[in-house]
Order: sequence, then structure tokens, then C-alpha cells
Amino acid sequence: MTLLLVRHALTRQEPGRPVAEWDLDPSGEAAMVALAQLPVWSGTRLFASTEDKAVRTALALPGDGPVTRVADLGEIRRGGWTDDYARRAADHFIHPMRPSAPGWETADDGFRRFDAAMRRIVAATPGPLAVVSHGLVLTGWLSRIADLDRTDLDFWRELRFPDAFLLSTEGVARWLGGDTDRRPTVTRVTDAAGVTGGSAER
Repeated sequence: MTLLLVRHALTRQEPGRPVAEWDLDPSGEAAMVALAQLPVWSGTRLFASTEDKAVRTALALPGDGPVTRVADLGEIRRGGWTDDYARRAADHFIHPMRPSAPGWETADDGFRRFDAAMRRIVAATPGPLAVVSHGLVLTGWLSRIADLDRTDLDFWRELRFPDAFLLSTEGVARWLGGDTDRRPTVTRVTDAAGVTGGSAER
């Protein structure tokens, strides 16, 4: 089984609306189309968080069958708009056991929620699958189960809109088996699509 981890396409930031309700930015459509043209989606079952930006990104991908929405694949739960988001996000990774701002889910709690959801999905899904989710929670999960060759904060800062990473069959087996001595590597597949822009913000 191969596993694709996808960060949603570019969003339009709207300080007056809850972040979970933000829509995709039309300026990011070309990057999303380029990602969808990669051959990796053939025969792949698609899963997404219940946030619109993740669902709409998943719907743009030519996977196999409908998109299954799973609430526990959602982004780290946060409070309202904050002007110092980059600092809050950095604190989120540096101090994983405590909220980096009022209303924020801790990195540890986010990992446990996301990992449990991933294990349920993998156990119930034969064949290749793709999960469309969000920057903070994907970074927190990958940094704990895979060899990223960089810090979690640096990985998050380098994420693109959209972005996608492949975990091989062997890598999935190592994660499920709890092999901490040989952590799997991930391969960025967006390079082949020419997706180079984006920002880790939000």
C-alpha cells in the first residue's frame, strides 16, 4: 500500500471568518490543476478533512471513487485570528505539550488524533490511498513517524500550496509496526508537477 499526504491548495485569508470556513483562492487553481495531472492518483482512494479547502482540493484530484470526509483529519484546532500567527505556529512545534495560544490544540494532542484517524483509514482501505489535510497537523504527524531530514518547523515553513508527499509501501509498514530504528522517508511528488510557490502561513 502506498500513501499520499496532501496539503490543501492556496486559501483566501478572511480574518472575519473562522479559519475552517476559508475558501480556496482562485490564484492557486493552476497549481492545483498541475498537481491533479500527475499519474500518482490512478486507482487511489481519496480521504479529506471536513474543512471546505481540503474537500475541494480532494475533489480536484482524479482518484478512485468519492472523497471520504473524516473530521479527525482536520487542522490543529485554533482560536480566532491572530496577527502573530508565524510565532504561534513556531511555539506549537517548540512546545508540543502546551497550547501556543488560547484555544489552540497542542501538537501532542493533534498528533494522537490524526494518527488514530490514519490507522483507522489504513486498516479499512486496501490499495493506495491519499489523505488531504492541513499544514500544521501534517507536519506534526510526519515529523514523528518519518525521517524528514529537517526540523518540523523548517518543514512546515517550506510547505507549498498545494503540496504532496509519498510514503512507500515499506514506509507504511514501518509506521504501522512502530519501527523507530528505521523511520521511513517521504518523497515530495509536487516537484514533478512544477508546484514551487506558496507559503506555510495559515
